[in-house]
Amino acid sequence: MNRVGASGFDVVLLDPTLDAAYTDYLLASPRTLVYASCPYRDLLATYVGTSPRYFVAVDQRGAIRGVLPAMLYRGRTLSVLNSLPYFGSNGGLIVHDGDRAVGEALLDAFHAAAQEEGCDAATVITSPFEPETACYDADRRFTLRDERIGQITPLPSLSSDVPASLLACFAEPRPRNIRRAMKAGVTVRRSTDPDDYRFLQTLHMQNISAIGGRTKDWRFFETVQDVLPSSMRTLYVGELAGTPVAALLCLRFNRTVEYFTPALSETHRPEQPLSLVIMQAMVDAVHDGLTHWNWGGTWLTQGGVYDFKRRWGTIDQRYHYFTRVLNRDVLTWSREALLDELPHGYVVPFSALH
Repeated sequence: MNRVGASGFDVVLLDPTLDAAYTDYLLASPRTLVYASCPYRDLLATYVGTSPRYFVAVDQRGAIRGVLPAMLYRGRTLSVLNSLPYFGSNGGLIVHDGDRAVGEALLDAFHAAAQEEGCDAATVITSPFEPETACYDADRRFTLRDERIGQITPLPSLSSDVPASLLACFAEPRPRNIRRAMKAGVTVRRSTDPDDYRFLQTLHMQNISAIGGRTKDWRFFETVQDVLPSSMRTLYVGELAGTPVAALLCLRFNRTVEYFTPALSETHRPEQPLSLVIMQAMVDAVHDGLTHWNWGGTWLTQGGVYDFKRRWGTIDQRYHYFTRVLNRDVLTWSREALLDELPHGYVVPFSALH
C-alpha cells in the first residue's frame, strides 16, 4: 500500500482488508452519503470503468482518522482524478474530528496520486453536509472553484401521523399536488422487478432528452441492480388504473435518502403522480429511521429546478468543486469535446475554458 508519512498517522490506499473498518468509519457520523460507500465505489468502477483511489488516514493503533474517496478516470486522451465522478456524486474529505493535519495529509496524497498517474486535472467535490472549506481554501494547488446549491429536506421524527407531519413542512402547491394525485386514484408501490427498472429508464430517457440533458442508459440501471445491495436502493412506481405513469429510484445509506432518478409520463402530468410517489418514499424513509432527504445539487442558474425542490421543505447546503489543472491544454478544449472524452467525469468548470 502507498504511504504518505504524517505526524502520528499514515495515509494508505483502501484495499479489501480495510473495507469493513472504512464502512464503520463512515457510519460513525450520520452525515455521510451513499457516494462514499464501498458499494457505490463498485458501481462506479463497474459502470464507468474508473479505478478506485480511496485514501485512508490510519494512526499507529490501526484506527482510521479520516478518508478521501477518489476515482482515476482515463479517456482516450485525457485522464482525471475525481472525488467523485458521475452525475452529481459528492466526495471530499471525511474527517469526523475535524483534525486539519489529517485533512491536509489526505489532500497531499490526492495531489501526489494525480501527478503520479499523469492526470490532466484533479477535482474534489465536497459534500453538502460538510460546509467547512478551510482546508481546501488554504490549498494553493487548487486554482479553480465552482459551486452548487445542495437542497435537503430534514425528515420529521416518527409520529402517529407521518403524512401530516410531512405535509406541514411543504409549501404550496406540493400539498395540493399530492391531494390531486390521491383524488385521481394514483397508487404507489415498491418494486424490485427488472421490468419496472426498464420502465423507469425508458421514461427517464424521454424526460431528459426532451430538455437536452444527459441521460442514464440501461446498462447503468442493470449495474445498479447487479452491484448495489437491495437495502441501498428503492424503486417506487406510481400507477393509474394499473398502468405505470411515474417512477423514482432512491438510494439509501446511513441516515440519508437520495432523490436519484425520477421519471414522469408527460401525458399524466396533470394528475401529479410523481408528487405522491415522492410523498410515499418520504413516509417510508421516516418509518425506516432515516433523517434526511437529499435532492442533489442545483446549478446557480437553475431557478426553476431550485424552486421545485424548495417547496418540499428544503434547506440550502452549498457545496463546491475544487480543481487543480495539471495540464493547461485542457483549458483549450471545447465543452462538447470534454463531454465526449470523459462523459462521466469532471475536468474543469466550463466557464474556465478559453
